[in-house]
Amino acid sequence: YFIDVLVTRGSTDVDLYDFCKEPCGATLKCDHKCLGTCSACYQGRIHAKCAEKCGVPLVCNHECTDPCRQACKPCQKKCIYRCPHDRCDRKCGQECTPCAHPCDRNCDHQQCAKKCGEICTVPPCEEPCDKRLKCGHPCVGFCGDPCPTLCRICDQEELTEIFFGDEDEPDARFVQLKDCGHVLESKGLNSWFMQTDNEIQVKACPKCKSPVIETLRFSDYLKQAMLDVEKVKRKLNGTYNDNEMKRLELHKKLSNINLKVKERTPLIKPFMQALLKRITRLPSASELNAIQAKIQILEHIAKLCQVDNNDDFFKEIFGLTRVNNISYLIEGKRVINQVKMIMNVLENDRDDRISDQEIDDINQELTRLQRIVQFERIVASKHYAQVKTIVAEHVRIIENNLFSKLRYTNEVDANIMENLKELNTQAASEVQITEAERLNIVRAMGMYKGHWFKCPKGHVYAIEDCGDAATPGKCNECGA
Repeated sequence: YFIDVLVTRGSTDVDLYDFCKEPCGATLKCDHKCLGTCSACYQGRIHAKCAEKCGVPLVCNHECTDPCRQACKPCQKKCIYRCPHDRCDRKCGQECTPCAHPCDRNCDHQQCAKKCGEICTVPPCEEPCDKRLKCGHPCVGFCGDPCPTLCRICDQEELTEIFFGDEDEPDARFVQLKDCGHVLESKGLNSWFMQTDNEIQVKACPKCKSPVIETLRFSDYLKQAMLDVEKVKRKLNGTYNDNEMKRLELHKKLSNINLKVKERTPLIKPFMQALLKRITRLPSASELNAIQAKIQILEHIAKLCQVDNNDDFFKEIFGLTRVNNISYLIEGKRVINQVKMIMNVLENDRDDRISDQEIDDINQELTRLQRIVQFERIVASKHYAQVKTIVAEHVRIIENNLFSKLRYTNEVDANIMENLKELNTQAASEVQITEAERLNIVRAMGMYKGHWFKCPKGHVYAIEDCGDAATPGKCNECGA
């Protein structure tokens, strides 16, 4: 791209990359087009967060209103749960308190002994309703249910319109869904609510897809669906004891890293302190997962940069001692620049949730950091100066690829590793050139529909890829 900027003395090509405002336009893992700029996306190396509206349905049936993250946060809308006695006044992503009033399922033939928020002890009454409608004709509903507003005689055409298949049978009974008002044939509706592929979601009207919460006849199915949704909320929010245990574990890890990098890496230290401050309060389980992902990246950077190694190379580049060798200063700066870029991404990520795209991007840049460290250690080795001319072509290939502003790929890494091995042999260096240590960064859990399932033993679990609800995977608690 061509850009117009005021160039000061000492500016480099690297500095100019920071000013490019051309649109990135790449297709991200979420299938949205990247709306970042060339500079904001580090020339496609680590893309800016997707800013497209998410809009996917959550397990509560609300649409996600956040910008796209591929892992939707707990719903912030008003909770949809209600019953004949009350309605939940919490946010939809927070756990509800079950209603403690006596259950309303009762008639002349039977009565439920449970509380409203519990699964009923008796099935819905199957006796036909003996009431008459305002028009004087018999009710088409059941005993104990509110009478449907449609009449078999007065509203014959509308009532017997085929939807499930048995609407025109002379003995067909009907139920009016309190939530949306649709009158539907009872057997077909019962089969509709019974069907399950173990996917967790709020039950919905088969005609209009509105959430069905209050229709008493199907309350067993509806309550069970809501209880399953509550389990998802509990997974995302965590219990107090589980969250506290994980918080203490992560705090210990952060403190250990902080001790190692206290003097060695001032680039990491401010971010470390910010994370330590954030983790002093008790975050939710999903927030803890996001913090854990960042700690994993910090630990990996510390490992790659060997912050607990006392050799001269790392002492020099991270400023523990006075720089006596100018080559250390130049080579160390390239390590520091790579660390700085990754840290900038983590520090600017105020959302605390790392998307799948960022996980891929950061992993590639961590691999680049691993190769930069290996390369700089070879160049700083004692025999390198003696073979510098001989290995010039290998160095050129490595530098052109390793310090390129283009996206780092597995193919590029394979080429660099091959040349690093040859350079290492020629320089008689003891640096270990190994396969890339790809970091298994913990992924965020999302609340979207088609992502959460219930195993035969009643555990709820999330599939890693949100795309295919037909492949529910296995329960991570029991393997079922």
